[in-house]
Amino acid sequence: MRLMGIYSFFFAVFFAFNVCAQIAVNKNMESYVNRISVQDEKNLNRLTKYLIKPYGSDYEKAMSIAYYLSSRIAFDDYLYKNTHSVKAKIKHRKLKTILKSRAAIGSDFSALFVAMCQKAGIKAYEQRGFILPQNERLSSRNKADKIHVWNYFFYQGKKVYVDCALMSGGRTSFPMFIRGINTDQGSKENNEIFARNIYSINAFYFDFDYREEEKLYGVRHVEQN
Repeated sequence: MRLMGIYSFFFAVFFAFNVCAQIAVNKNMESYVNRISVQDEKNLNRLTKYLIKPYGSDYEKAMSIAYYLSSRIAFDDYLYKNTHSVKAKIKHRKLKTILKSRAAIGSDFSALFVAMCQKAGIKAYEQRGFILPQNERLSSRNKADKIHVWNYFFYQGKKVYVDCALMSGGRTSFPMFIRGINTDQGSKENNEIFARNIYSINAFYFDFDYREEEKLYGVRHVEQN
């Protein structure tokens, strides 16, 4: 099973469980995040400042940042499918480009989360690894198809895992990067279309547990040593 491998499988399961997942969404926080102004969204510093303003703990600040990223940015199937090496799939694109295009793969979500947490005074980190269906083993043949990047930070002595890519209910297969992955450009028209979208959030993937993930979704995050 290649791309439509893991991500197509995951999103099919995600939508089947979407109603249950929504119960865990912090509705007050979601409402606050959704009231952000267009002007505040144009600058990463202003964006972060708005998102963390009402919250006192690093946990809530990180959650607000994750809620924003996962509700405004769609997972980009097109970019993922047309990136054929592990190195390219973990490469960081420019943060402004990701925010403008509103489409990203795991490494893009992860880079934005780290950058915004840093601006909020939170030390967040990237975790590289893979997402595998139950009972599938990692091999040299499926490595490039399963590579993924997510995040973690520490709060009150606990390692908190966050995966904004899988938190996002948005998905796109539109060829926004048809000129090549390294151009970091999406058209103005596409940017405007995606900028209007607010996606549902799968709150499970903020502060999630690998074992619970496997029970609920039949997939598992595997960390790269």
